[in-house]
Order: sequence, then structure tokens, then C-alpha cells
Amino acid sequence: MRPFTKYQSSESNASLHLKSQQSGLMKKLAIITIHGVRWKTREDWQTRVGVFFKTVSPEVKVIHFRFGQLLAVFSWWLSLASFLKLPSWLRRYYLRGFSQFMQELREECPDYEFSILAHSFGGWIVEQAMQKDKNIRIKNLVFVHCPIAIFIERTLFWNWLETRRIGRLFAWSSHNDLVIKAVAQKPLGKNGYRGFIRHTHSKDRTRPAHKPYPLELYNIRTNENHFGVIDKLDHYGQTLWEQLSREPEPPKEPVGTDY
Repeated sequence: MRPFTKYQSSESNASLHLKSQQSGLMKKLAIITIHGVRWKTREDWQTRVGVFFKTVSPEVKVIHFRFGQLLAVFSWWLSLASFLKLPSWLRRYYLRGFSQFMQELREECPDYEFSILAHSFGGWIVEQAMQKDKNIRIKNLVFVHCPIAIFIERTLFWNWLETRRIGRLFAWSSHNDLVIKAVAQKPLGKNGYRGFIRHTHSKDRTRPAHKPYPLELYNIRTNENHFGVIDKLDHYGQTLWEQLSREPEPPKEPVGTDY
């Protein structure tokens, strides 16, 4: 099995420490990308999006978490293991790898705050790792067609937004994403197909699509397939950059009875 890719940076630890001392309390931005099921025939979108973000803002740090290639049947194996209550050592392997990756980043980049761009299965790894590692804090989290849960009240995302473990959360989805529709079996979810909704599917049609709750939580719906958003950086790249880089709004008291 391929080892996890170590944090990639051209700067030495001494240089990072010096910059941390010079910056004082000012936090700089680092964007972490995490892929989904990798196919050798697909172009490396992480490298392309890193080049795009560095073009928009040369001072931003872009770091890629690469955990190797998974088979498409992996989600079915997770579903079977969950149904039969089997120990999932492979599942723990990936979550432990991402938690260790984030811990190393916090130690090596103390003057940075982190935003995450996760595609497909990478979003599920982020969600599960945040449940296990309470030290993971994210400025802006962008899920692009991810197999995570759709019912917001049944997840921890609501609590994480309220407690500011996540500053802002974006969920990209499309009804043309047949990969998520077909492959995402429990314990995975179909967020990449439907976006975040509340309790019942029927309420999905009555909520605003852009900001359905009194939190920094946003649904972005397109007509793209599973890889459409990350493959079309000329069309979606600037929007992704703004979502990852913008400062979250100060916490506000909920208005009305939307909870």
C-alpha cells in the first residue's frame, strides 16, 4: 500500500519558524486539497488547482494530501463492513493518516490557518477525521461532490459551525453526479448528489439553495458530472478560490425559529 504523501513545501522548518515570529498574531492562509478515488488515467487536478491558486495569490501556501488509489468498490466494502459490524482496519488507516498529516501541519506551520478543498471520497475522510481528532480546525471547508451525509441535523457539521471549528462550509452537488448516486452506500451519504437538506427530501425543494440555514453553510448546485467542477477551473476556479480564502463572518445570534 502506498504511504501517505508527506506535507510538500519548498520552505525549511527554520524559515517557517522565522516567518511565524515575524508575523506575530497574524495568520496566513494555507489551502489543503484532498482527492477522492484516484484513476491513473485522470489528470492530476490537485496540481492544476494549486497552480491556479498560486497564480491568483502568490503568497498562499497550497498543500496536497494524497493517500493513493482506491478501487471503485471501496464504498461497497465499507457498506458491507458497517452492516456486518466488521472491524474496518483500512478505514482507520486512512483516517489516522489524515489526522497525522494535520498534526504535522499544525506543528510546522503555527502561523497559518487552514482551508480545505475536498473532492469525492476525500470529503468523507475529512468528516470522519474531524470526529476523531478534536484539534482539527478549518477556516473554510469546501466539499465538491462528496459522499457525506445530507441531513444536516444528523451530522456534527451544525455543531462545528456554531463552535467555530469550521468557519464556513460549502457543499457542491449535482443531480447529474451519477457516481455519488450509485456508489455512495451507507455509511457514506449522497451529499454530492443532493447537498445539505433538513429531515425530509420534500423540504429540499422549499429551502433557498444558496444559504438554507442561519449558519455559514452554503449549497452550490450545478449540472456537472462527478468531475465537472474540478476539471473546469477556467469556469469554477475563481469561485473556489473565493470560498476558500474569504474571511468567515463574525458569529451572529440566530434570527427567527429556523432551527
